[in-house]
Amino acid sequence: MVKKQTSLTFYTTIIIIALFILGRLYGGKLFDNHWSFNHWSYLPAWYVILWLVVFGGVIFLFIRYFEKIGLFFSTRRRIIIGLTGLFIITIILHFDSFLYGGGNLRVALIGQTDKIIYHWYELGTTAVVAVFFHLFNLLPLNSVEVWQTNIAAVWAWRTLAYLTTALSIVVSACLIKELNVKTENRFYLFLIMFFGGQSLLYFGFIGMEPVIIAVTIWFAWAAVKASHRFSLGKLLWLWLITLVGVVMHLTALYLLPALLYLTFTLPFKKRARPYFSIFIAFISLVALIFITFQQLGASLKFSQYLLFINGHLPRYDYGLFSWRHIGDMLQLFFLAIPMAIVMKITGFYQKGWLKNNPPAIAGWLMVSTGAILVFIANPVNNIVLDFPRFTAYLTAFSFLMALVLTKIINQDKANFRILALIAAAALMLPFSYLPAYVKIEQAKYYLEDYLQKNESYYRTGLITVRDAHFYRGEFKSADYWEWQLPVKSLEYLNLKGTRDLIAVGRNEEALTVLYQEVSRNPFWTEPRDLIAVVQMNLGRFELAKSQIDTCLMLEPYKKVHLSNLYRYYRDSGNLLKAGEVIDRQVALFPRDNEVRTDEMIINYRLGKIKTADSLAELLMATDARLPFPYLIKGFISENSDQASAAIRFYQKFIELGPTELEIPLVEKKLDSLQSLLKNK
Repeated sequence: MVKKQTSLTFYTTIIIIALFILGRLYGGKLFDNHWSFNHWSYLPAWYVILWLVVFGGVIFLFIRYFEKIGLFFSTRRRIIIGLTGLFIITIILHFDSFLYGGGNLRVALIGQTDKIIYHWYELGTTAVVAVFFHLFNLLPLNSVEVWQTNIAAVWAWRTLAYLTTALSIVVSACLIKELNVKTENRFYLFLIMFFGGQSLLYFGFIGMEPVIIAVTIWFAWAAVKASHRFSLGKLLWLWLITLVGVVMHLTALYLLPALLYLTFTLPFKKRARPYFSIFIAFISLVALIFITFQQLGASLKFSQYLLFINGHLPRYDYGLFSWRHIGDMLQLFFLAIPMAIVMKITGFYQKGWLKNNPPAIAGWLMVSTGAILVFIANPVNNIVLDFPRFTAYLTAFSFLMALVLTKIINQDKANFRILALIAAAALMLPFSYLPAYVKIEQAKYYLEDYLQKNESYYRTGLITVRDAHFYRGEFKSADYWEWQLPVKSLEYLNLKGTRDLIAVGRNEEALTVLYQEVSRNPFWTEPRDLIAVVQMNLGRFELAKSQIDTCLMLEPYKKVHLSNLYRYYRDSGNLLKAGEVIDRQVALFPRDNEVRTDEMIINYRLGKIKTADSLAELLMATDARLPFPYLIKGFISENSDQASAAIRFYQKFIELGPTELEIPLVEKKLDSLQSLLKNK
């Protein structure tokens, strides 16, 4: 039976590898939506040939010199050198990951705001990145302030990725050592544990996902360690690792079912009732899914990150169980973790082994919850751009594969061929498509191919590539992608057209198009902002307020939404509320001159003359080209019977702001004051 199982596992592995390679070569011709099969279409032929040769060579070397290679990395000194070298390679092959998972937005969130916003659901990640950001800002990275902060933000996120990658490398080695296998097997199990689908996130990925990988591997290590020799302290370690993960990002809650299972199993291992522990874990999984859809699904801000039966407009055909989504999921799993098929077939023959192996059951729970999370998550940017993000939650597949192979290799030393073959696949398969994700020069063609077939994603895709070039300092390329927006994106063209209609006073026609755009893209705030402005210009304040509130639900810290809210309260006569909104803006954007100008104006209108005067002086000292401080100083001087000073300030206002709406009023006041001085 064991021999039959071994043969099945070995030949299944060969078949999966062969199918993976054939998919790269011919999959693009078999399917229309073939985003996971067409990487080689955009890579140089020499790379494909080199990869095939190297892959074949690695398989040959691993099988032919299995024990020698394994024992070569057996001493502590060699292990340290090897792990250090691996870490250096991840830095050298750093990721242009502005393209993926909203990396450009992550950089902007840190580098293009006056004050870093701490979201409760990723508090820890943002705090760590903020520390690195402030440290990099102390270095003279660029002479231009805006570009300096962009570079600092990029390297802050990259440093987080490098740090978590280092932690993942170290703990992967510790985990393999904890499995109690022969020394010559550890090298191959390390490759299986560390590499795999999550490999894309080891190269300076901009986002919080590398944290999830590190937390997952640390959790797996603690689970194995606690199962070998239980103590209350080791159980607390499991809880602490999970808690740290949740503080770093809320999605680390996907570890909760495995944590509860281990909590109710490990202390009572000899008298354990495994079915009770599994039942508790299952109930927690169902509860997590229910709470996720009930709480997040009811929130306009968070519902865009979940998939529902009918999908999201404008992609109503991309629902939870739609053929397109199922096709994307099958491609995602086959691209990221094709060896999962081998693991499942092998695991089927290991049912008895699971009864006395809590880490293995915990591994199955982690795999299940991670896969469910990936399945219900909405690829907001599109599946190509979000693919690397999703792989973070598939890390547990590598852990479970290592456990399954530990059992196989301990059964029979002759099974080393299976271990060598899967280790070679774990190492080499990600490198078959890695260049399409590592360098923008390769990625943009691969991305364009997807966008041609999924035009509703064009706006997001073009902006992403534009920003990626911008952060690299390639401004001509950034401009090129900016110019593509009106040509390729119908949504962008509609928005531009409505602005043109508004400019010539055709507001009702513009509103018709804008409301249609909102119905098609409910999570896009720019059309809503424009609706609010037009409705306020027409005096329809309540119609504007609904759009402003929706924008603030979707993006509560964006300046333009808060500015619209301030204008709503100001123009509708509620000056106290307008003052509260300004106070909030000042707290978020303390160095923003527009916000400070509004603060000055609202204080003047509220009768706080001294505060308004101080703010006017501050703004004039900060930037002498701002017109409104001179206007407020003119009002204050006129009310204080300082006609000469008022005239001087009014004249300066007219000089600096010749197109401002207040010009007729100021000219009238100026004439009156000048006549008054002549009569004296």
